[in-house]
Amino acid sequence: MKSRSHWPLSIPYGICSIINLLLPLVLVRLLPIQTMGHYKIYFLYFTIGQWLLLGPAIRNGISFWLRNPAYGIQAVRAAWTVLVFSSSILLVHFLLFSHPTARLLGLTQIEAALLFGSIFFTALGNFYEEALIASGEIWRGGLYYLIFETLKTLLVITAAFWSKSLLSVLIVFFTAQALKFFVSILRSSEFSLNHLSIDQVWIKKVLSYVFPIYLAALIGVLLNYADQLIASHSLSTREFA
Repeated sequence: MKSRSHWPLSIPYGICSIINLLLPLVLVRLLPIQTMGHYKIYFLYFTIGQWLLLGPAIRNGISFWLRNPAYGIQAVRAAWTVLVFSSSILLVHFLLFSHPTARLLGLTQIEAALLFGSIFFTALGNFYEEALIASGEIWRGGLYYLIFETLKTLLVITAAFWSKSLLSVLIVFFTAQALKFFVSILRSSEFSLNHLSIDQVWIKKVLSYVFPIYLAALIGVLLNYADQLIASHSLSTREFA
């Protein structure tokens, strides 16, 4: 059902905000305190990693482009192509420099691989729901977001309860993000996300639109999390928790 008003999003987004707020409170009762410190550091990098890509800035432009039916889908395909390439560059960087990157972040190589994989799948997997919302499918987009956030949370809690292992939690989180990505690709034919654009004119237009937004947001995020980044390298995982 299409809608011009975005008020219905307050329902699924509000529920998900409560779920994400309660998740650490549940996990701290299931995992050792030192493990929770490691968990917080990992997801600090995950949050910042989202902004290292163009994803948030690109998704911010989807509503702007889809307002004009004459070129909306063409612009969204170009934006999708830019996002795929920028996300792929992050993965290639990790593959080339996996050991020093993991050591710099204070993670094992498998944890670092899961981190970069989760960032990749999250950036691409969120594109479809944003496109739904921007096209007027408010309820579909909101419910899509709610279903996958709830599923991810339940799987993470289940993994923590049965295994008491951070690695199991990270594997489940990675799997949930990968699942959302593949489902999004299968359902995204209406926005032609199963094809990449080779329209250089529109790719340049997308880049010129998103880069100033990306740069400003990235600086803001780094300044906002600077204290946590410093603390994560200065304190033990137990103290950071």
